[in-house]
Amino acid sequence: ADIFNDQSRQLEVAVVVATRDREALLRNRALPSVQKQALQPNKVCIVVDEKEDEGFTDINALRKDFPDYLVIRNNRTRGASGAWNCGIMAVTDLHEIQKYCYLAILDDDDFWDPNHLQLCLSMANKGLTDWVISGISRHEDNQTLRQTIPDPKKLQQADFLIGNPHVQGSNLFLSLRLFYRAGMFDEHLPSCTDRDLCVRIFDVAQADLQIEATDCHTVHHFAESRRKRLSSPKSKTKDLGIRRFAQKHAHRMTMEQCQEYWQRASRLFGIQPDGHQEQIAKEQSLPRTGPQDMGKPAPKKRRIKHTSLLWTTEVVSLLFGVTSSAPKVVAGLIEDIGRIPNSRLLLLANGTPPHEFEALMKHYGVSGMVITPPQQGVRLSIAEARTILQVHCGKVWKKLISIDAVVIMDDDKRLPSSWSANLQQLLEQDHVPTGGFIGPDIEAPPLPPAFSVRTSMIDWFYSQFETSEGTGLPCMATEDTFYDLSEKSTNHLEYPVPCAALPEAPLQTVLKGIPISRKAIVSSEAAESSERGGCCVILDPELLVSLPNPRIQLAGVVTRRSDMLWVKLSGRQFIKHPSLAVNHDRTQDKAPIVDQFLMTAKQDLLGSALCRQLKDRVAFLKRRIKQLNANILRMQGLVEALSIDPQPHFVASKWLKEVICPVCECFDGLLRIDESQMKASGRAYVESLGSYLSNSRIDGFLVQFRERTAREIVFKQFPTIHDQDIRLVACGSEGIVFKDAGTRTKYKVLDCYLPRESTFKGEIEGLVRRVGSTILVSSFVEGRPYSGGNGPHITKLLRRIKEERRLCFRNWTPSNLVVNHDGVFFIDYGQDVVAYSDDEFLKMAQRAYLCWRFPSHGDTLKKWCRASLTHNISPLDGVEHFIEAIDDVKPDRDLYNFVHSKLKSIADGSELTLRAGRVLDFGCGKARFQKHTGVPTTNYDPEVQCAGVITDINQVPGDFDFVVCLRVLCVLSPDALQHVLKQIRERVHTSGRVLFSYCDPRAVQSNRPEECFEFDKTVSTGRTRPEWHRPIRVVQRELSRAGFQIVDEFIFFRVDHERFEKQPNQWCCVASPCQTPRHSIMIKTCLMEHSTITQRVQHLVESLPCGVETILVLDGKQEKFLRQYDDADETAFRTQARKLKAEGWIDRLVEPPSRGQVALIHYDWFGFEPDFKRGNWTHDIQGVQYASTFHGFNNCQSDLVLQVDSDLMIYSGKLPLVSELPLLLFEDPLTLTWSLPIASRVTKKYTTGHRFEVRGCVVSVARLKQVFRSTPPHVLSTFISMKHWYRVVDDIIGSFKSYRGRDHLTPCFVHPQNDIKADENRYLLAMDAVQSGKLSEEQYEKVDWVGAPWKDARTESLVIVVCGRNVAPGRMLRCIASIQRNTILCKNHSVGLVVIDDSSDSRQAVRFLEQSLPASNTTFISRRKRVGAQANLAFACGEIISKPDAVVCTVDLDDALMGLPIPMIQKLYGSDPMLEAAFGGCVNVTKPTQYRIDDTRPVPPRDARGQPYWTHLRTFRNFLFRRIRLSDLGLDPNTHARYVVTPDSVAHDWSYCVPIWEQAKKVKALSGPLYLYEPNGARNKESREAEITQIMKLPPYSKRVDMVAVVGDAGKFHREAFEVGFHLAKVGFLVMTGGLEGVMLDACAGAKQARGITVGILPGSDPQDANPFIDIRIPTGLGLFRNGIVANASALIVVGGGSGSRSEVAQAWSRKRLIVAMKHVPGFSQECAGKKLDDRVRYKNIPSDRIYGAESAKEAVSIVEKLLPLYTKFPSRL
Repeated sequence: ADIFNDQSRQLEVAVVVATRDREALLRNRALPSVQKQALQPNKVCIVVDEKEDEGFTDINALRKDFPDYLVIRNNRTRGASGAWNCGIMAVTDLHEIQKYCYLAILDDDDFWDPNHLQLCLSMANKGLTDWVISGISRHEDNQTLRQTIPDPKKLQQADFLIGNPHVQGSNLFLSLRLFYRAGMFDEHLPSCTDRDLCVRIFDVAQADLQIEATDCHTVHHFAESRRKRLSSPKSKTKDLGIRRFAQKHAHRMTMEQCQEYWQRASRLFGIQPDGHQEQIAKEQSLPRTGPQDMGKPAPKKRRIKHTSLLWTTEVVSLLFGVTSSAPKVVAGLIEDIGRIPNSRLLLLANGTPPHEFEALMKHYGVSGMVITPPQQGVRLSIAEARTILQVHCGKVWKKLISIDAVVIMDDDKRLPSSWSANLQQLLEQDHVPTGGFIGPDIEAPPLPPAFSVRTSMIDWFYSQFETSEGTGLPCMATEDTFYDLSEKSTNHLEYPVPCAALPEAPLQTVLKGIPISRKAIVSSEAAESSERGGCCVILDPELLVSLPNPRIQLAGVVTRRSDMLWVKLSGRQFIKHPSLAVNHDRTQDKAPIVDQFLMTAKQDLLGSALCRQLKDRVAFLKRRIKQLNANILRMQGLVEALSIDPQPHFVASKWLKEVICPVCECFDGLLRIDESQMKASGRAYVESLGSYLSNSRIDGFLVQFRERTAREIVFKQFPTIHDQDIRLVACGSEGIVFKDAGTRTKYKVLDCYLPRESTFKGEIEGLVRRVGSTILVSSFVEGRPYSGGNGPHITKLLRRIKEERRLCFRNWTPSNLVVNHDGVFFIDYGQDVVAYSDDEFLKMAQRAYLCWRFPSHGDTLKKWCRASLTHNISPLDGVEHFIEAIDDVKPDRDLYNFVHSKLKSIADGSELTLRAGRVLDFGCGKARFQKHTGVPTTNYDPEVQCAGVITDINQVPGDFDFVVCLRVLCVLSPDALQHVLKQIRERVHTSGRVLFSYCDPRAVQSNRPEECFEFDKTVSTGRTRPEWHRPIRVVQRELSRAGFQIVDEFIFFRVDHERFEKQPNQWCCVASPCQTPRHSIMIKTCLMEHSTITQRVQHLVESLPCGVETILVLDGKQEKFLRQYDDADETAFRTQARKLKAEGWIDRLVEPPSRGQVALIHYDWFGFEPDFKRGNWTHDIQGVQYASTFHGFNNCQSDLVLQVDSDLMIYSGKLPLVSELPLLLFEDPLTLTWSLPIASRVTKKYTTGHRFEVRGCVVSVARLKQVFRSTPPHVLSTFISMKHWYRVVDDIIGSFKSYRGRDHLTPCFVHPQNDIKADENRYLLAMDAVQSGKLSEEQYEKVDWVGAPWKDARTESLVIVVCGRNVAPGRMLRCIASIQRNTILCKNHSVGLVVIDDSSDSRQAVRFLEQSLPASNTTFISRRKRVGAQANLAFACGEIISKPDAVVCTVDLDDALMGLPIPMIQKLYGSDPMLEAAFGGCVNVTKPTQYRIDDTRPVPPRDARGQPYWTHLRTFRNFLFRRIRLSDLGLDPNTHARYVVTPDSVAHDWSYCVPIWEQAKKVKALSGPLYLYEPNGARNKESREAEITQIMKLPPYSKRVDMVAVVGDAGKFHREAFEVGFHLAKVGFLVMTGGLEGVMLDACAGAKQARGITVGILPGSDPQDANPFIDIRIPTGLGLFRNGIVANASALIVVGGGSGSRSEVAQAWSRKRLIVAMKHVPGFSQECAGKKLDDRVRYKNIPSDRIYGAESAKEAVSIVEKLLPLYTKFPSRL
């Protein structure tokens, strides 16, 4: 529909020219006029209507001279009609028949003016015109006549019945879609075809037919008398065409029209009405043949015995085999068998109790038995049922030697009385086929009903008319007259066959496949055939037991035609004989439903394609699909024709539209089989057949027979082997496998009847050898079946196959692999072995990856493996890393090349000069770096004795320009590390560079990621070596302390061979020499900060420049803290402090000073004794500590101390703070301190005269002590007793300077207020935001924390929320890469990303994740304390995502998207605004669970578990999540909820998925592999079930509805208020009012009319004050203040109103409620509609926020329904 409504689409023209024996005219007249067209056609087809042996036209020369034109030979009915149809089918793609494509026909002896096509197309009116008529200039011998152009508005169907109103082939310009709907040209008419087509056009498009005329004579038609033409007088072709046209359309003509028709025929062509009637009848009415007289063989006196038969009687002895599931259908056949003497019946009851069939056999006196499938109650496919039936028939035949033949029949067949006699005579002939006979079908065609609908509808349409005597239509007695897709003949498709009377239910008859008038007949000739139908006589019992009916699955469809494939596989001769014809009786069938109707047709098409040669399958299927789509368009036209017919018995037209139209719409989509799938059909055929052989549902006799046959072959080839020497190992898809236990030899015997498509000759040197034609001999490999994992062994095996064997295996499956202590081995060699090629190896590697990833997925894995041959399917995501791992055999070389490239880029992009011989490889090993890169280096390694390697460090000179130190630091102990860094520092030039490579610790999975420890590492060679695990921050710290400044850092990635994910393998950095740090870092803290001290210290150490040490100074106060927000917990604090020291975050914890130490501090710093009489002698009189601070100063190693409060939040900036210290503290000897600046966007000069910033500053301890000691003790004592010590410094600083100032790139700090610190999670979020530099605009120039920069950060319409914790870097990269692959394809990149790390144990992994994220449209949140996935999702939906109607898509960080689901979801929600949630598409790596969701069923009650609500992929509108109560999410700590979530909860997904399902008005189930779900560790099932039980006990959200208040005039009544209430209730809202009269009463009355619920908020205390339409009465006693309760409804609709309504609207506006006002109702609603009450911005994401105006009640309710989700507020605090 979108295509046809697109008026901007370019119009196209296709030209078809048919020719026969007039090549000169074609070349000199028709084709030049096409070439000269001002508007060139899009496609041109020349159809040569000649047989190859006629040779009138040189088709090859035409193709050579006209290379841009399609030149073909007519393969349809001879004549103009068939040739035109052939050309039109060739140039049009019936998948995309467009209203904008037009068809132009040109005779080979006519021509067009150059502007013909341009004029026609200009009249097409952008595709709205169906038919354009041009004028014709008729050229006779001596004159040219311009024929009259008919008036398009007056043109009628009757004009074409009498004659031709100057519309013929060369001026035919039609919409291609209309042409197909009209049925194309009727090939049964040798002439008058253009008139016939026009008549049918009026049938299908009477109501909306659009015809235009060009008013120009641009077509030139030549009618020279000297040439023999179709229209020449006395032309036999014209005579036959006129008579057939009259027979076909006589029912349409009145008597006068009929007389005029024949008068014209006599005048122009000399044809009389009573002319050749008998001759025509003879031509068309061939005698019908039947089983009685059709090709009956003459009886012979003697009888020849077939070698495989034992004849015992003169009457043939038959065993009939029938499978049936319907006793009513098979009853007739059982009756017929009962009439045949010496016959038995073996009936397979397929899914039906056997006693019903036994009763029928007893009733008709038929001997035999009823059998059932091995699995009771299971209905088998027709192929499986026939296989079981044939095997049992073969068993019976072998036991009963008196049987002469087995007859396998369908249950809907009937036997003529002479059938058995005919068979007996055939068996007595001299030459009997080796396989048997096939009995063709008569009466109902042996086809899916869909393949005979078109012709049946043609007959149905024409049968409505009463035909006058003598003008009736003759019967067409051709073999395929019923077949819409026939390739033998096509002249029957549009010529009707009359029927005496329509059946009672014509539509049901058509859908069953019973023709209305065209019966199936058969040829009178016997011929060899593979078209085994519903009756097959088999003459060899071995065929029955050795060969199954193949059940082939292609493109996800189980194909039909297994009986034909069975005949082809047998290799025997079968004769299709007309004397064995059987009646096909479909009267007992049920009319199929649409899906069944379509699927049967699809199965038959695919089965028919498989019966062709592999090279012909694609072309065959394309032809069939074209034919079928042409039929569909014709059926649509016939539906229209039948629908407008006035006859009373065509009330079935409604049925036609309800059944045929869905068929027409669905057929095209069902039949689109990818060409590559058909090309792979040979492989799919072999796989399906092989796996089918050992199907558990098939009788074991087949397996036993295969084993027995295989044993005989082995014994014949190996006479020394006895039966007890070998045992059966497997019964596989290619054959039988035996094992010789004594010699450990495996024998694989290939089945003889499988197709051979492999180039494998059976010989692999040292591995496999072929013996004979069917035995493959190899060594038997012991081991357990492969069940996943073993990544390194898999890649090693593939590498060996590629490099050593140079082969590829197409049957790489888990069942063909075994695992033992030596590795993984491939064990199944057969026809799936092919010669090596890059393409074949890639496909094998893809299958190997799928088997590694999804080893337990069974049939799904097989489907993916087949699909991977032709498509880049989504389960293959990540296969590129797997393939990279196969070739990743020398990782050192890759690292050396990587480092070499970095070295060159450093040398090229800087002033660094690499002097010859001035490159040092420190720890060179065997000098591989020099060997691989060719860089001349000085090589040093104290542990390697190798030529060219120095082992004594003293022999290594200094002053190197570049030092390479690869993978040395990771093997050194802490002391050795410092020593080595010192040695390197001494040997690098001051302007040189050092490149360090360190084994990335993030690739090491450890439960101690932030600690330093020694472990044994397994390297690529398999050996282990000791190595030290250090976080990267520790390495950076040691480099800084050794005098190196990092100027660049980068990561070398490598594929992990266990997980096949990109992992950070080497952390590399380039460092330059610098001064060593001269400052200590002192962090001041107290016991009140016990719960967040770890996060605080981590933040400060990550943000501040490295110093010579980092100490944590503790104030020992236990209570009565200044600005207290928590209690002290010394035990918890010391536990965290010990952990910080163990992980290297701090070097020391400085304990609170003792009494003696406080005395020393006073003497040393102030010069007087402390007052110990005062109780708290470590704090001043105002409670501010000072003793611990000075105690910390005394414990610092450096004179320069960067001292900070532990609660400060630091942004580290882009320049290292250490670069500022020498400038301020060492160059000026009077500098005392430099304060950390606050956030600012401007540069501030460094100035003095500022106060001492005790919260964070760099201070010189010696100078600070000098300031205190220079002040008299008594003065100092007085000051300290009155002020804080740092304010005393401000008073006594003297000549010393206190600096402030900053560059916009230097660090800054933000101070958190106590209320922020009291909210622990919010404080930590703020801390991380500051560290990342994500500050709100309000924060600049302010000290204290302001705002939340993450608030409403994501404004996109689709946001992906990713949460995770402790996820390996490879998994992180996999997830992020899968998202980026999707978002880059989305429209305008309009997809946002929120990534939340839930306090991973490794801070270095968190930073790695942040660095891996895309720079734009991304919000990253790093939780420093775990809160759980539920709280993270609530935080994202409530605070980060701004739009309530945004689509939220959740992804776990350790999972990944498969394929491209995000563009699909964006399109899905964009095309359907009513869609509110979509779930599904989850693939579980660990088990083949199918998470199927039925989105058509309502959500069941909560006490019924029902569907897998939780399944990934989860997408939903944001407002659905926001509506869920915090208590229901388990996140409300202020309520005693029945369900409370914890960070370790294992069923949190149910707590929001179930309410979303319950709330969503429209939910869609997603299908296909869209989401890779990889469970991380085992879940506690009991805990999960307990949580789910708690969740499901909560009240359902499906019962919760919004209340909408209707406010307005209390004393007036309005019809609009009644309608508002009515429509609100109708869509499901509760209606709230003030409960009294006027608008309140009207609204409630309307709601009750719609059976809604009403709520009245009464101002008084008496419930009886309510109007009679109130259901829930709430007397408030508040008087007018009750307006505030009314205003708290979810939305307000204002109808009129006065002062009371004003107050309600004002309060609702302040509460950010949705308000709608009726524009045309006088009063306040008319005044406020479309306006704002004030200038406040209520919603940033709703720029059009206002009081919305509505013209009608229905519009007002529609606004509420549409916009209410946007006005749903969510709590801002969790």
